[in-house]
Amino acid sequence: MQRSTKPLQLVYWNLQGNAQAVRYALEYFGVPYTETRKEISEWENWLKEKPTLGLDFPNLPYIVDGDFKLSESMALLQYVALKAKQPQALGGDDIDRIKVTEMLGVLLDVKEAIFNVLWRDASTDEAKRKENFVKCKEKFDYFGKLLGDKEFLLGYITIPDFFLFYMLDLVNLIDAKEFESYNDPIKNYYKKFANLPQIKAYRETEAFKSLPWK
Repeated sequence: MQRSTKPLQLVYWNLQGNAQAVRYALEYFGVPYTETRKEISEWENWLKEKPTLGLDFPNLPYIVDGDFKLSESMALLQYVALKAKQPQALGGDDIDRIKVTEMLGVLLDVKEAIFNVLWRDASTDEAKRKENFVKCKEKFDYFGKLLGDKEFLLGYITIPDFFLFYMLDLVNLIDAKEFESYNDPIKNYYKKFANLPQIKAYRETEAFKSLPWK
């Protein structure tokens, strides 16, 4: 497998969606990358294109790094950590690696609930909206207890941190009042993460501002 010294390519729709946590990781670790953003109007073209890409599991988002290709957002997060030569971001020891897997599983449940509010039945059904927000709050309460006064979930940055920040950012965008109901550790974490120099600088760029979140 030949990996390129050139910037890796990230391919996704022209929105935050399942690629946003990956973008945050790329920016934080300073991994050079370019983006190809597809418009939703290109859906039919995408269906024709995907079997030809040489991906084991054709899907968006995916990355191309030399002749290496990879899809699925959780795998992409892991690859970014390795590409950046930051393997501790996958967990610094055996137990922390298991904890990283645990947290990612919980965050996938959170993502499903938040995406329901954004794009599915809960976007127009108030009862379903509340039900999904209740699910999110329960999970965020757990993360707040885990955090305590730590800067990051495990005391040092790992890939779930990028995912958690993105989920909190979505809730804050969708319903700031709901976000304010969260416990202090999780709200403090969100504010501190948003002010990390690499994250803050990225969120001020046109590349970030031009990405629709909904």
